[in-house]
Amino acid sequence: TVFAPTLREAVFEAWRNPDSEHNVRKAWKEVAPGVYSCQFFDPKELHRVRAYLDSAAEANIATRQPYGIVLNRKGFMLDERS
Repeated sequence: TVFAPTLREAVFEAWRNPDSEHNVRKAWKEVAPGVYSCQFFDPKELHRVRAYLDSAAEANIATRQPYGIVLNRKGFMLDERS
């Protein structure tokens, strides 16, 4: 898995035992009012995320904007309506 071990284990445990959900909350830190941050990905596994995104970018999927939907510079949809 590409997710950080601490967060991954806390989420798995919360699914097994909802009373342990507080451990998921502990993984997140409020860095500004209403803005939260956590170690989401395992840095040792980021190469897998990058490889996946690279292969998606190289898949020859049309990257023009369909009907005004917002795309990032690699052509992936960012719009909630997508």
